[in-house]
Amino acid sequence: IAAEYPEYVKSVVLLAPYLKGNARTKLQFELWKDLGQNNRKAMSSIIIQTGFSANFTSAWDENTMAQTLENTLQTNNWEGFIRQAELLIHTDVTAQAKKINKPTLVIGCTYDYMVPSVLAKDAVALISHAEYAELAAGHMAVYEKPEEFLKLATEFLQKS
Repeated sequence: IAAEYPEYVKSVVLLAPYLKGNARTKLQFELWKDLGQNNRKAMSSIIIQTGFSANFTSAWDENTMAQTLENTLQTNNWEGFIRQAELLIHTDVTAQAKKINKPTLVIGCTYDYMVPSVLAKDAVALISHAEYAELAAGHMAVYEKPEEFLKLATEFLQKS
């Protein structure tokens, strides 16, 4: 929306943005697509291991881990997940990112193994008026660090 209809946007907050993949992400999302089709329990485990930081999940007991794994396995929309993995293999929205000319906060996540912070930093380089912040969290930062995320986003939006 910010790229194509800037008149409707005052400012932008991007959390762990994925504009374009690379050889590593292509390998990762091809694996995810395969596991989403053929071994959903293993994929559920990978979602937990790569979506959250080790610091966050290391505090869980075995029951919490087992419940989270079962929840992920049972509640995930697997057909949508497979389509998303396929989309991520081929995504390239760098041209659209270059069109964003509004104040933009790009938040990378230090322990993000799904969308490494280097990709968030790539977004900063492409978007004019972008600034960078980082959360010490995995990809699911809104679950790990909700207060910190809200503070970053709110402060940015209030000043923009």
